[in-house]
Amino acid sequence: MIIFLAKQGLDLSDIKNFIFHPGGKKVLDAYADALGIEGDFLNKTRHVMNNYGNMSSVTVLYVLEHFMSEGFEDGYGLMMAMGPGFSSEMVLLNMKN
Repeated sequence: MIIFLAKQGLDLSDIKNFIFHPGGKKVLDAYADALGIEGDFLNKTRHVMNNYGNMSSVTVLYVLEHFMSEGFEDGYGLMMAMGPGFSSEMVLLNMKN
């Protein structure tokens, strides 16, 4: 992720919205531990996990919908999903209200 952002001329502090696939409690905890970001930056991801569960990588689209309907911070968003085996996808979004 850090290398992906660096190739865009960005670092983690430039990301205002984390639209992450909720792969389960352990995955959410791993995101938080690995990124070391203060506060509940995964609150919308947790909401989707609690209300819909993990529906594979497509669940990230439910998280994106939650951001679009409930609001987001102007700036960059990072959307990340994981698939079977170990595959992952990342999309950098420029989000404006």
